[in-house]
Amino acid sequence: MGGMDGNFGDLFNQFFNGQQGRQQTRGADIKVDMHISFKEAFTGCSKRFQINGREHTINLNPGVRSGQRFKMAGKGSQHPFNTQIPPGDLFVTIHVELNAEFIIDQNNDVWLEYSLPWYEIMAGTKLTINTLDGAISINVLKGTNPGKVLRIKEKGWPNYNSGKRGSLMVKLNPSYPELNEDQLEYIVKVSNNKNE
Repeated sequence: MGGMDGNFGDLFNQFFNGQQGRQQTRGADIKVDMHISFKEAFTGCSKRFQINGREHTINLNPGVRSGQRFKMAGKGSQHPFNTQIPPGDLFVTIHVELNAEFIIDQNNDVWLEYSLPWYEIMAGTKLTINTLDGAISINVLKGTNPGKVLRIKEKGWPNYNSGKRGSLMVKLNPSYPELNEDQLEYIVKVSNNKNE
């Protein structure tokens, strides 16, 4: 009996203090994926969720990006054999819903494209642009070349830590509508005068 008790005790100690020694120091970590809307990522949000019957709240600043990972210390699992030691940590990875209208670069600049007739770009015009903050008006100066990118400062994506915003970058894509005979004739005259 004594030998049997000794062998069992050695196996027990090896299992809990050797191979599982790290797990003895605290409970297991939990990793979860959280999906949020594009608007929630831009404005910031507070999300409540449940893990293993426990409710948690995470507060996200404006400008959170896909792939960002947040550690909620001590919010993981309790150890299954020893509730006196600290629980593990909870790690939340954010996934932001894509928005086909806006492209966000590494500098927090937001890019969009706006198509209008080529002659309006060159003659100058006023545009109403749909931005992250809503619709705004911008001026296209006379003599602007098709394909030019207009920069509107502080209308881009917020930096998660500082709140400072990037720029809105609007690329002017020319369209080429069908012209009538009079319009084509005028273009020919302009071209001929330029070549003289």
